[in-house]
Amino acid sequence: YVSQPFLEQMYSAYQYNKYVNFSQVFLNLGYEAAAYFISMNTETFPTNITALRLTLVYGINYTELLQLFKLPNGQIGATEYFGPMSPVFPLYNEVMQLDNLHPYVYNFSLALHYLNEAGYEGHFYVILPNGTVVGDSKGSQLPTLEIYSITPVTELEQEELDIVQQNLGQLGISVAFKYVLPAVIDNWLSPNDTPAMADLGWFPDWPDPVFQELIAQTDVEFGGISGNFAWVNNSALQQIYSNLPFITNTTLQTNEVAQAYKILYNEAPYIWLPNYIVYFFVQPYVKGFVWNQFDGYFYNMMYYQPYTINLASSNTVSSSSNIIATTTSSNSLTTETLKNSSNYTLYYIALVIIFIVIIIVGALVLSRRRK
Repeated sequence: YVSQPFLEQMYSAYQYNKYVNFSQVFLNLGYEAAAYFISMNTETFPTNITALRLTLVYGINYTELLQLFKLPNGQIGATEYFGPMSPVFPLYNEVMQLDNLHPYVYNFSLALHYLNEAGYEGHFYVILPNGTVVGDSKGSQLPTLEIYSITPVTELEQEELDIVQQNLGQLGISVAFKYVLPAVIDNWLSPNDTPAMADLGWFPDWPDPVFQELIAQTDVEFGGISGNFAWVNNSALQQIYSNLPFITNTTLQTNEVAQAYKILYNEAPYIWLPNYIVYFFVQPYVKGFVWNQFDGYFYNMMYYQPYTINLASSNTVSSSSNIIATTTSSNSLTTETLKNSSNYTLYYIALVIIFIVIIIVGALVLSRRRK
C-alpha cells in the first residue's frame, strides 16, 4: 500500500521509471467503502445548533481539499460525496438521484447567512477578518472550536485540517486541534463524553451500505464509539431505521434510504472529507495480485511472469524476478542464453576438477612405488 502523497516520490526513485510507466507499477484499486469526516456533536453546544452545522459544511472549500490528492499525471485521485454511505455502492448514486442531492459545496454567502442565524439562536457572535460582527452582538463571542484527531496524524490529514481551519477563519470562527490517543475515543460513550468535533474515519466490516454505514453512523443506538460520533438522534430517522435493514424489496428499501438522506442533508451532522483512491506498488513481473478491503490479498494467488523491457538499440534481459537492462550494442541476451552460458561454465569447472584429481592420484601412485 502506498499513501497518495508519496506516489510521486516513490516513482521518481524507482530504478526503472524510464522504462516502466506509472500505471504499470502503481495499481489503481479504486475507492474504499469508507467515510472520512469531521463529526459535529448534535447534543452539545455549540454544534447542537443546526444552523451552525450548516455554516460549517458550506464554509469549507472542498475543491481546495481535493487538490491535496493531485496525482503525478495531473488527475485528482479523490472524490467528494455526501455520506455516510460510500460512493462505491450503487445504492449511493440511486439515492442521490432520487433526492436530487449533491455533495455540499463551498458557499461563503450561504455560510454567513446560517452563521448569523446560529448566532441569534445560540446568543453568540463572531468577528470577520474585516471587523464585521455577525450574529447576536449582545451575546458572547463564539468560543474556539476544538477538533479532536487521533495521534499521530499523517501529513495529508494535517493539511486537510489546516484548510478547514483557514476556511472557517474567514468566517470569524476560531479552530484549534487536539490530538489524542485511540484509547481516549474508547471513552466516548455519551454525548457529554464526546467532543463537539472529531476528525475520524469509518470502515464497514462487510459491504452493507445500509446497516454498516448509514445506520451505524446515524442511529442513536450506536452513539459514540459504536459509529454515530455525531450522536444523531432524530425521531423520524429512528422510525425508518427500525425495519430498514430487513426490507427485502430493494425498491422500497431504496425509497426509505432516500427519505433518511433528505433528513440528514438538512441536519448536517458531519463534514464529509474526500474519499481517495487506494494504490498498491506491484512490480510488473508480479501477476495475479487481487485486493479488496474486506479480504486483503493472498500470496498463493500471485505468480511471476517474465517481463521484458523494450529499448531501442539496446539489450534486454527477460527475468521472472528482476528487470535488467544493458546499454551495449552487441548481441541481445535472453533468459535462455544466460542458462546456456551457465551450463558451459559448469562443464569447464567439472573438467578442471577431474584433471586435478587425476594429477593427485598419479602423484600418490608414484610416491608409493619409490618406497
